[in-house]
Amino acid sequence: MAYNKAEMVRAVELLLTISPRSPLDDVARKLRVERHTISRSLRELKRTTFRGLQTQAVLTEAMILLRKPNLSVKEIASVLGYDSPRAFSSMFKKHLGKTPTQMRQ
Repeated sequence: MAYNKAEMVRAVELLLTISPRSPLDDVARKLRVERHTISRSLRELKRTTFRGLQTQAVLTEAMILLRKPNLSVKEIASVLGYDSPRAFSSMFKKHLGKTPTQMRQ
């Protein structure tokens, strides 16, 4: 399927909404386009990288999950594909300035 750049960027955003930690190779394969085509389109239209968009998708999903008091930070980290709650918390704090526990309070 042929996409214009805006359609492709929207498709990438939707795929990352469904599965925020999807690797670029998987997204490219699902959309049947080259990795560099996705990267170039994101750079031109969104002024970001695939990794940046992916991080934003993970943070958005994390914020949604943090609103569920029955889920621990460890469970949220696991749901988001992190092997270590420490790695998840570190990434979260790096981008948002607070740990997931602090954000929850």
